[in-house]
Amino acid sequence: MQINPDLFRVHNNLAILLAGQGEFLESVEHYKQAITQYPGFAKAHNNLGSVLAQQGRFEESIGHFERAITIDPNNTGARKNLELARSLAGAKVNAEIGQKLK
Repeated sequence: MQINPDLFRVHNNLAILLAGQGEFLESVEHYKQAITQYPGFAKAHNNLGSVLAQQGRFEESIGHFERAITIDPNNTGARKNLELARSLAGAKVNAEIGQKLK
């Protein structure tokens, strides 16, 4: 049995479709499969980071954006996403502190 070496792309594309339909948990699993099969796939790290950020999982998303940038330092999309995720993570922490102080 021969394994398709491009299967990681299939997982990435399926994850994109699932995220577009709001199926974020399933999307995350397919991005993780793509990354497991090809850890150097910067696009999948960036895409996974985006879906995690949409779920409010900013710390996890930041790690994937950073990994995408490490793999591809010219990935401007990942750089912008990283900046936004850091900003939103900070806002989330500030909001949580504000709620505790009430």
